[in-house]
Amino acid sequence: MTELIVLYRMPNDPEHFEKYYREVHGPMTSKLPGLKGYKYGPARALDGGTSEFFWYWCGTFDSAQAALDAMASPEGQAGAADVPKYYHEDPLFMFFENFGTNREAASVALTPQTTTKGLPIPLKVNALDHIVVNVADVARTVDWYQKVLGMEVRVFDPGHGKPVRTSLVFGHQKINVRPLGADKVEWFTADHETPGSDDLCFLTSSTPEQVVVHLRACGVMIEKGPVTKQGARGALRSVYCRDPDGSLIEISSYEK
Repeated sequence: MTELIVLYRMPNDPEHFEKYYREVHGPMTSKLPGLKGYKYGPARALDGGTSEFFWYWCGTFDSAQAALDAMASPEGQAGAADVPKYYHEDPLFMFFENFGTNREAASVALTPQTTTKGLPIPLKVNALDHIVVNVADVARTVDWYQKVLGMEVRVFDPGHGKPVRTSLVFGHQKINVRPLGADKVEWFTADHETPGSDDLCFLTSSTPEQVVVHLRACGVMIEKGPVTKQGARGALRSVYCRDPDGSLIEISSYEK
């Protein structure tokens, strides 16, 4: 037998979550094909303290494949579509296989999150390595990013007789600068390469006030800022300008 466990972290509205789950979503799960039994309720830590999770659902199936088939069924898809009505993100799905009469459990499948269709995601990226920007003039772009943003310029040979390429390195990332019109066979890129179509946000340890002074000293017009924006990890203080092709450049620092 296989147990499918669904875990929810703290919802934005705990009271609405619990009421909706007990009255609507919980009963919906009873319709899953192949479900042998199920239970749900508040998740509690073993020591009685605060748990990482707010709520759980546990259902029993003949096998992990039977559980996957249930989630892919019309009933499972209806349940997945219902999640945004009471919860703000994807829940965590886990499978446990029960062996023998002592119910010794071993995890046979674990994913950190699920798709909006309720099926496990087999892959999850965790960082951005590099991006490619298409530009009208490589030399002009490189000069601007080096002077204004302090990036390091690197030229490298991709080999096989292909033209040399230019990169702008900063932190642990880089930007590959691709000239508009470069052969797509020699330099594979997006379907619609257009200079000035990017909207990029860079982090700096400088204060917004220092950024403003620096941009003015470089003769760069400030489009907006300093203003507060929402970044990946919280509130940012941002100053906006444009690169030579017109792409929007956001120079930001996290509020302390």
